[in-house]
Amino acid sequence: MTESHNRPMIGDAEHLAERSARLGVLINLAAPGLIVAVAVVLREGGFIPLPEGPPASVGVLSCVLGAVALLELVAGFVVRRTLFAPGCIAPFCHDARQAEQWVVRSSMVVFALGASPIIYGVVVYFLGGDLRHLAFFGMVTLLAYRLLRPTVNLIDETLNSAENL
Repeated sequence: MTESHNRPMIGDAEHLAERSARLGVLINLAAPGLIVAVAVVLREGGFIPLPEGPPASVGVLSCVLGAVALLELVAGFVVRRTLFAPGCIAPFCHDARQAEQWVVRSSMVVFALGASPIIYGVVVYFLGGDLRHLAFFGMVTLLAYRLLRPTVNLIDETLNSAENL
């Protein structure tokens, strides 16, 4: 028997990528959709009072938070690369369940980082921004899901590299 037959069977990369994608849909699509719906209902229902006249600082705040949201995409790539490095998962490769949990938890961290821009959008919206501001931050959140989600190839490569350490 070769060494690869003695190791515990780590979950199928396709299955793990699918679990990760479902988690991402919840964190980066469903939750932001619910947050936006609640924000619109609260503001349009008059529960959140708008400042008198358009505040001059909303444009500046929107630009600053927009830049932060875009920088979070870069940070998301760094965090994903770090969490899905073979050295990070190698201690868990002896147990298939722990390795799968590591992949799911790492995915959750990446998706949570990608979901934060919608919160910025809601803040700008509550401070007097319009739906265009909210839409921009929503698009950054959707883009984060698309760009940062762990793929089958990434998971497979990480698990195979970790097993060889």
